[in-house]
Amino acid sequence: MCVSDPEWAVLQVFDALASLPFLNDLYLHCWSAPDPSLQLRRLPHLENLTLTCASWLGDYHNHSTIIPIAKLIGWSQPKLTSLSIIADHRHINDQNAPNLNDFLSETSKSSMFLNITHLSLKGLFVKLDATLLPHLRSLISLTTEGIFSPRDQVSGNQGAGISPGSVWSVLRSEKIHLQEIFTDDVQPALIEYLTSFSGVRRLRLIRASSYRMLPLVSDQLAIKFYERALRNHVHSLDSLEIDAYYEGSWCFASHCSGIIKKCTPLTFLELPINSEDIAEEKDDKEDSSPSGDNAIVGVPTSVQLYASKLPV
Repeated sequence: MCVSDPEWAVLQVFDALASLPFLNDLYLHCWSAPDPSLQLRRLPHLENLTLTCASWLGDYHNHSTIIPIAKLIGWSQPKLTSLSIIADHRHINDQNAPNLNDFLSETSKSSMFLNITHLSLKGLFVKLDATLLPHLRSLISLTTEGIFSPRDQVSGNQGAGISPGSVWSVLRSEKIHLQEIFTDDVQPALIEYLTSFSGVRRLRLIRASSYRMLPLVSDQLAIKFYERALRNHVHSLDSLEIDAYYEGSWCFASHCSGIIKKCTPLTFLELPINSEDIAEEKDDKEDSSPSGDNAIVGVPTSVQLYASKLPV
């Protein structure tokens, strides 16, 4: 969809889509903001919707520009189970990013709720409040990347920020137990959430250590993850991926190999490795003495281990 598209052309495309009885998966790319008065056709069988918003989000300022998309989402309840919204623009920041609530604003006009099981969000303001939670009770998979925290506009709380961590805090308090988590929002609230239940099958932590966090703080968080959070999921986890910007306690070494070996269903493991451990491993192989201790303890042979070297 582009601002230069005439309305009749857009409607004809959606008429055609609506006539397809087996269409349940749609990828919609918006190059520019749609006209708020545009009445998109209903897609009665839509179950999976991926929405990528490009250039217009850099100048986002008017909630009404999302109305046509919000109506499309609203009309799809309760069949829509997978929703992905990607704000793909380099100029997005906490001042002009769209709010997830705007995309779901039309759902509140019906007595039915969405039955979202898979949710993927990038570059949005996200605050799980009372208007959003009813649509997420069945959520089992969540992907978040580069999300922002909207300001609380309630009188008396001006400037009180709702951190991205509140997403994990709300999920924890509402006992919404995910099975798949892919996120770059690695902070104490996430560790506490993972510690509160069991059953995660796939977990990917993107940029677990970053230059926005002090190395000491990052290492402490990693230790809590391996010692507290991960042990709750050793009987369910089949895929674990951790990305890091620099070497530290998030890396695979003796301090975490014990708990990883207890993850008996694990079939895919991707972790960084500290360079000093690689050197020690090499020395151990060259030293046939029984007293030599490997810095890196082996993982089950069924596990695919991918390692990468990072800056010190």
